[in-house]
Amino acid sequence: MASVKSSPHLLSPSPLSACMEVKQDLLANLQSGAVMPIANPIDTASPHQPPTTNLKSEIFAGLSSPSPFLPSLLLWGDNGIRHFNKLTFHPKYYPSRTELAMVKRYAEEFASITPAGSVLLELGCGSLHKTSIILSAFDRLRRPISYYALDVSEAELHASIQRLRQDFAHSKFVSIHGLYGTYDDCAAWLLSLSTSARPRGLPNLAPGQVISFLWIGNSIANMHPPEATAMLSKFHQACSASRLQCRFLIGSDACGEPATVLNAYNSGYQTFTDFILSGLDYANDILGEKIFHPENFRVETEFDRATRLLSVYYVATKRVELVWHDSAGHDSIRRVLEMGERLLIIFSYKWSAEGFARICEDAGMQIARKWTDKEIDYNFYAITSQQSLADRLKRWSTPFDTYILGGVVLSILSISLIGELFFL
Repeated sequence: MASVKSSPHLLSPSPLSACMEVKQDLLANLQSGAVMPIANPIDTASPHQPPTTNLKSEIFAGLSSPSPFLPSLLLWGDNGIRHFNKLTFHPKYYPSRTELAMVKRYAEEFASITPAGSVLLELGCGSLHKTSIILSAFDRLRRPISYYALDVSEAELHASIQRLRQDFAHSKFVSIHGLYGTYDDCAAWLLSLSTSARPRGLPNLAPGQVISFLWIGNSIANMHPPEATAMLSKFHQACSASRLQCRFLIGSDACGEPATVLNAYNSGYQTFTDFILSGLDYANDILGEKIFHPENFRVETEFDRATRLLSVYYVATKRVELVWHDSAGHDSIRRVLEMGERLLIIFSYKWSAEGFARICEDAGMQIARKWTDKEIDYNFYAITSQQSLADRLKRWSTPFDTYILGGVVLSILSISLIGELFFL
């Protein structure tokens, strides 16, 4: 899951000064070489708002829905990320603790299956603590890697990238870059490789080279299965159009025990409540006035064991009337929430390995290798195209020999060896 909170990103009262702030911030980051925006910033209302995401429209749509909701991206502003980083240290919050332990245990294996000299692009990077461990493994193994961190919080991304660059200042094998934008921005940015105008900031990638996407923190599970499939497919297709190989290393929570899950996402913990309520503050920032009053809401979580779905809600503690009009009178909100009515803010699936495999298959990809923490049931998956093995077999032999060899390979190799075959 992810995070957001309040006032450092209040909209400027002057559109001109806001635009100047955006340009100055982006210029400073470009000059430092640390963070690069990958979408047109001209229409961005705030330097902390994701470039191509119209959060205001999404807020309108959510409040107009029969089952009201707010966009979960509201939880990932600068302050929210700081709240979430505190939550990851809570002793009951098992996802970060378990994933960190797995990263420490398997970092060199993760690095060894990633082709030397390729691009490692992290989707939603957060504090980069786990990333630093993985990049250190590349450095120890003397495997060159160009690392790109994608995030929607520009200020936090910039600070994290600067710290990471300091940590690897003397490395001959690790180069570090930041990308400010959304998942969709990133896919479009990569797709533009297929045109004559190569995206700024990417190294010269020859056809057939590899981009490995690092997607950890169970972030993929903040989408419904069809959405997760579509996002995997979007990145896969963007790479294919640019004649690049697409691979993923994904961290996914498979814990299906309700008590364990609900104890981790417990509204009784102040750190968790602060993180979730921060979304209301950020919504106020986007709208330019305070229409949400956090004191009028409590946080509630529920876990559906059958669907393995965790949902987090704002619950009105009294009758709440939400009213907003812009200064030009073009847009407006009016929604009444009765006491006890719920407003969905985020959900997170805890997919089983079988469920995750179906999502990959529907996206034209397959699990090449899996690492599991059996105590909690948390998995890392190495994902590759379904064509990878067939393509390799074709290069080795004639069609008839390929059929025979394919049967032999699949019958005698272990899952781990197949994973190495896909990735090395």
